Amino acid sequence: WEIQVPRQSEAPGKSRGPFFWTLFFINLFLILDLSLRSKENTVEPIKNKVSEIMEYINENIEKNLTLDIISHKLHVNKYYLCHSFKKASGMTVFEYITFVRISKAKQLLLKTTKSISEISLEVGFDNFAYFSKTFKKYEGMTPIQYRKKG
Repeated sequence: WEIQVPRQSEAPGKSRGPFFWTLFFINLFLILDLSLRSKENTVEPIKNKVSEIMEYINENIEKNLTLDIISHKLHVNKYYLCHSFKKASGMTVFEYITFVRISKAKQLLLKTTKSISEISLEVGFDNFAYFSKTFKKYEGMTPIQYRKKG
């Protein structure tokens, strides 16, 4: 598409003819169309990158995951990572990491006889007390209560 600039042959302050307004609205619609198309083209790469981030987190949940580590491994700017992840998923990277860790811990509590301290280490919590506190915050009960209930 080529945007045409209407030429004003009249003196300033005088009314413009219908040709001016026709070209004005055509150009306005062309600009809006180009703007929307460029946004559509950027959504898919962001979704792909967010999927890649989620996959990396899921596969490495037991490790110490920081923004620096994730951004370095996936070759993406950490500020872009935070912004695009929040925009696409509705949660921060750290909220997602905690969600995955608690989800995995719930499975292990119900399906294994491992101790709670072993489970906390296996899902990436270095501190047992912090694991218990976080688990209770998300599930409304301690890991021991969750295991007994299940």
